[in-house]
Amino acid sequence: RQEAIYATEVTSSHDFRTLFAHETLKDGEKVQASNVTILFTDLMNSTDLYLQEGDEFAIGQLMSHFKIIQQIVAEERGGIVKTIGDSVMAVFKEPVSALKSVERIQQIFSSSTAMGDSFKLKAGIHLGNCTAVNL
Repeated sequence: RQEAIYATEVTSSHDFRTLFAHETLKDGEKVQASNVTILFTDLMNSTDLYLQEGDEFAIGQLMSHFKIIQQIVAEERGGIVKTIGDSVMAVFKEPVSALKSVERIQQIFSSSTAMGDSFKLKAGIHLGNCTAVNL
């Protein structure tokens, strides 16, 4: 029996994404992947945090938020594809891993007094085929 590893599994690996972070597709190239689980998160009310607490505090909180998400995503065998603003896009081989990540992240944010009452996270999960491109 031959063992194989699929692109979906390799590219969702935190280690792969870290080791090959600067490798990209050539312009115009597309890569198809099937059965990919994508997690999207968005920090709610982050603009209010900046307005009420100031930039320095808010940026520190934002960085803490990213660090927590990055650690949990890696522990659940996922990889962060990108961040934009206060949002994260992560990819997983298995949907259950994305669900576990969200559950763990929400648990930390809802019980952490260090993150403050206004630190709420929205999350969405998509399972299906995708096309990767480099824009």
